[in-house]
Amino acid sequence: MSTATNMISRFDELPTDYEGLVAIFMPRPIRDEVDAANAPDLSDLMAGHELTRDQEDFLEIIANLVDAFEADEVRQWLGELSPIEILNALLKENDMNASELGWLLGDRSLGRGSSPVSEN
Repeated sequence: MSTATNMISRFDELPTDYEGLVAIFMPRPIRDEVDAANAPDLSDLMAGHELTRDQEDFLEIIANLVDAFEADEVRQWLGELSPIEILNALLKENDMNASELGWLLGDRSLGRGSSPVSEN
C-alpha cells in the first residue's frame, strides 16, 4: 500500500467522493508492517473532521483492513504460545501478578504457585 499523505497533507485537500479517495489510496489487504504503518496515515488525516458518507465508508474500509491485519498477527502470536505463556505475557503487559489477577476475578487463591502463574 502506498501512503496517500505523500500527495495530500491537509484534510481539505482530500476528495469528498469515494472514487476520488480510491484514486489516491487504493485499499488493499495489509500484508506486512509497512502496509500497516501506512494505512493509518490517511485515517489520521481524516480524524476529527466532519466526513461525507463516502469518506466515512472509505475510512471504515481502511479501519477494517488494519483490524484484520492486527487480528491475524495476534492469532499467529497466540498460536506459538501455550495458554500459560499467553496468560503470563498478558499479566506482564498489564503489569499485574497472579494475585492481582485473582483479585480481579474474585478468587484470591490464584497466585499461590510459582510465579507469576503456575501450571499446577
